[in-house]
Amino acid sequence: ALAAADDPLAGGAAPHSLEDAWARAFFQSPALKLESRFIALSRDAGDCGARGFAPGQPLLHGLFRVERAPAPGAPLLAAWAPPPATVAFFERIARWGYPWRLMDGGRHEFGVGAEVDADGMVEVRFSCAHDYQWVAEEGERQKTVPEWVKRAHRVFAMWLLDESVKAVKRRAEEVDRERND
Repeated sequence: ALAAADDPLAGGAAPHSLEDAWARAFFQSPALKLESRFIALSRDAGDCGARGFAPGQPLLHGLFRVERAPAPGAPLLAAWAPPPATVAFFERIARWGYPWRLMDGGRHEFGVGAEVDADGMVEVRFSCAHDYQWVAEEGERQKTVPEWVKRAHRVFAMWLLDESVKAVKRRAEEVDRERND
């Protein structure tokens, strides 16, 4: 179902690889689209990769920017960054003693395992990295976001991953039923 040309998860345009199809399925997540609409104060979610991905392409109203387009064996790499003024504000108060620092941004990678099993199943992957400014005076005890924020971010990522995998499984079951009818 990941690579089906008529798959609604692909937005009508055929994916070029399993990596492309997985990234599209992830960006079609209802929760991620809702986040995009909320942040952009918009009725639509913006570009969810329905027509593919290209370096520099903004996704979800600019929430993400494509760094590397997906291709066979190469996962999608998308970067994100909060507004510079927001980062500067937290940087300023962190230097005045505030115990945390806001991320400067980060990257997400959406990959697919190399092997397809006998049932057509593949391993899908989602990874995340956060960028922070290094402040020499803080040494090895660099300020970051609070632990509860890190945990909430991991839980949200797991929810998005689960939601996307379930959508792909539902679509695979629909395709199997259509083929058997």
